[in-house]
Amino acid sequence: MEHHSLTKPYFYTVRTDANIQNQATETLLAQHFGLHYHPCPEHQWHVLWDGVKVSLHPPAELRSEITSISVDFDHQNLQRRCRRANLEHEGLIRAAKALRPSLQALDPTGGLGRDSWLLASAGCHVDVIEAHPLVAAILHDGWRRACLQPQHAATAQRIRIYHGRAEAWLTQGKRHYDIACMDTLFPLRAKNAKPDKFMQILRFCGVRCDENALLEACRNSAQRTIVKRRRSDPALGLKPPQGQMIFNQIRYDLYID
Repeated sequence: MEHHSLTKPYFYTVRTDANIQNQATETLLAQHFGLHYHPCPEHQWHVLWDGVKVSLHPPAELRSEITSISVDFDHQNLQRRCRRANLEHEGLIRAAKALRPSLQALDPTGGLGRDSWLLASAGCHVDVIEAHPLVAAILHDGWRRACLQPQHAATAQRIRIYHGRAEAWLTQGKRHYDIACMDTLFPLRAKNAKPDKFMQILRFCGVRCDENALLEACRNSAQRTIVKRRRSDPALGLKPPQGQMIFNQIRYDLYID
């Protein structure tokens, strides 16, 4: 796992009312994600290790707007989407043509890992990159717990998680993928439109990337790049996509190289 530090410090803490023996998780949070231990980070973005899972928490002043979040690949809705009969109808899987054996896939905007899990459930081997240290920490922890669950271990083992900026990571070596799937941060809607919880979190604490530069980096590394956009949003890049798959609220722009 690659280390990626940001100028702003981010923190982790440990629940004190539990008998927590696993020092490996604390070491991972500090060394791989560059997080700083804080005994009471109430006014800072932070992750909490409670001995079972790692969860992301907002500062106290934002808790009326945002609640904590963790990654759970065992969630009922996600598992329903991953059933074979349902995977065939998933827009991402259709756009990526991912129901083929042993495809090498890239998810350069990892987030909560839902797209990566769909791709891995379809049989792809997926490299996931997440830039934000707090998001990367909860994503890795969700993957760690999935590896320990017999019903999910095979899917989890097809996923590798990296922490860093995808543009830089892709240019560090010659990396080649069959498909790359970008899920960009959608542009803000009108003020009265409220994004989902994870989008709220990213807009408060997230690291924005140069989406056009990321698209070019993906196109240089993958034969087929898929970009998820809201249906009415403009396409990324200087050149139009070679194809589109349009659904009720979103669309997938297809770039084939």
